[in-house]
Amino acid sequence: MMALLSIVVPVYDVEQYLPRCIDSILKQSFTDFELILVNDGSTDNCPIICDEYADKDDRIKVIHKENGGLSDARNTGINKARGKYISFIDSDDFIVENAYEVLISQAEINSLDIITGNALNYYSEENIRLKTRKRSFESVLNGRSFLKKSYDEGAMVHCVVSSIYSSALIKDNNLFFKKGILHEDNLWTPQVFLKAERVMYYDIDFYMHFQREGSITKSKDKTKNGIDLVNICYELEEIYKTIQEEDIRDILNDVLVSTYLRAVCIGNL
Repeated sequence: MMALLSIVVPVYDVEQYLPRCIDSILKQSFTDFELILVNDGSTDNCPIICDEYADKDDRIKVIHKENGGLSDARNTGINKARGKYISFIDSDDFIVENAYEVLISQAEINSLDIITGNALNYYSEENIRLKTRKRSFESVLNGRSFLKKSYDEGAMVHCVVSSIYSSALIKDNNLFFKKGILHEDNLWTPQVFLKAERVMYYDIDFYMHFQREGSITKSKDKTKNGIDLVNICYELEEIYKTIQEEDIRDILNDVLVSTYLRAVCIGNL
């Protein structure tokens, strides 16, 4: 039987954190899901951990593949997903208790393409800080209006993991992640929202982003980060040229300018 939600978790060398991530999903009050663990060529004990969990719970599917990077692992999960909705979780992060039940309920009641919650930065049990700014609105909007209002309030985030998406929205529009780049979320997220007709923000703490040393975002050499962000700006610029609403196009281009300047600084270009 097809699950209502497909949860895609790319896994690479995070044996210390992976059980916490999986347990946070299995402990959710919402149970109508399939959990797709994409082992992206891990060199530690992650493959064993994945298989052990799958042996205990038939909702868990494990895919073992050669290392191809985060985008490739997510794309593999998308192709495997059979749920009505898709959620992406990074394997060193975890989900707030019972958040899925609330968000999926809202998605169903309002026939949403995308629903967004709050993401938090998790340093320790005693140190948890809001990562995403709360929005002043919880109404259903089309994706273009949602982007504009969110950018207007300084509340738009490109983190893929802070939202849940309609599978049809992703697959019907061929919205896969670009392989081989950093900051792939910056390229993917605006494109997905521009295609969405029904989007909603719901004020609930949803996603715990674990702050750890050694993650991709902590690497010291930022040259590739800068170059990839610059190229993303060029790609998005061509997409934004097709937007008819001038006010929306203007604010999206303003964001591109800021991103471009930040990329030059980050990469010391």
